[in-house]
Amino acid sequence: MDFTVRLFAGLREALGRDRVSISLPVGARVRDLVERFSQEHPRVAPHAGRFAVAVNLSIAPVDQE
Repeated sequence: MDFTVRLFAGLREALGRDRVSISLPVGARVRDLVERFSQEHPRVAPHAGRFAVAVNLSIAPVDQE
């Protein structure tokens, strides 16, 4: 599945853009997204776990599909 991740605040500034695309397998969890995002964007890897992920406008727990 392909996802568009919208970036805000420090993440947007660190990457110099407001969105990125990430592909994940069906059934992936929020933790998988954070891991892939950190691998693909090493500049933000040290901050993994320090930013929130929202799914459909609601803050999502790391185990949410």
